[in-house]
Amino acid sequence: MSSFRSRQMCAGLVVFVLLVALSFEANTSLDEPTIVENVKSKKLDFEEQQKKKDAVHTPPTPIPTPTPPTPIETPSPTSTAPKPSPNRQHLFSDPSISPPFSSLSTMFTSINSSPTLKYVLCKNMKFSTAASGRHQSTKGQVITTRDYSNLVNPKNVASINDVDILVSSIADFTSASGAVRKPVTPTGSHMSLQISGVEVIFDLHYVGDNFVDSKWEKDIVERGVLEVVGEGDWKSGIYVPAPADEFMLTLHHMIVRKSNPLKSEYLSDLRIAMGKVDDLGEENIASEEKMWSTLRGFMDKHGYVFAQPLDPNIGFNPTTSYKTNNIN
Repeated sequence: MSSFRSRQMCAGLVVFVLLVALSFEANTSLDEPTIVENVKSKKLDFEEQQKKKDAVHTPPTPIPTPTPPTPIETPSPTSTAPKPSPNRQHLFSDPSISPPFSSLSTMFTSINSSPTLKYVLCKNMKFSTAASGRHQSTKGQVITTRDYSNLVNPKNVASINDVDILVSSIADFTSASGAVRKPVTPTGSHMSLQISGVEVIFDLHYVGDNFVDSKWEKDIVERGVLEVVGEGDWKSGIYVPAPADEFMLTLHHMIVRKSNPLKSEYLSDLRIAMGKVDDLGEENIASEEKMWSTLRGFMDKHGYVFAQPLDPNIGFNPTTSYKTNNIN
């Protein structure tokens, strides 16, 4: 660039000198002031022309391209989709086990392995005779117990009268257990299961049969809690109702299925269940009115109703109709 400018200046100087010479020659007859003015004028014209040439040959200064801003990483939105229910597969499940079963503990291991079945044992189990030493005095009588270790003990298989169970699906239960319907009555819900050649009866309830409100039934099996029972080879895991559901189911059974709850055989079981729930106390069961108020408050809170069971053999206390306003 500097070399080009130098050549330009030299050429311009030569032109200037020639112009001056020519001007001088052409204007010899002019006076000195006029000659000086002519030289100045031509010099100015020459400088103006040089400026124009410089403007043509000087490349424009490039406009810097702005650097695009670094994009700010936007965090991925957190999914608001409901989380799936926790997988119920656990230590006490084995999909390789299938009917027939040698014990009730293996039967429960089988149904625990079902990917779709959900269940809970509810109410009290009934034994027609006592196999354990602490119940020898009641041998020959029907007794009730919530000690599920008695249920899975192989020595007690022949003593079991019936077991109340609530399932999410009859088809899933029969598939996993091999149980078959026992034709007790046209509307009976008993299922028969062979354990080591001994018939064990399950009093089956399912979501939708209105044993209690179907919405509550669904929530009960969804909230089921695994209880580890038994020992040694017959150690097993059984799903039972969550503490609040256990209390309310027992209370529901006492005042909706039966009458005179203050003298119920289930009152001691109700108190045991009540001890597992933080916000309940004796004031909740001090009278029949308090019992109704406690049960109805729970059902109203969760949107449950007092439903007429589909099976007419299941008790439904007539007083329910005027003690509640939400009968279906």
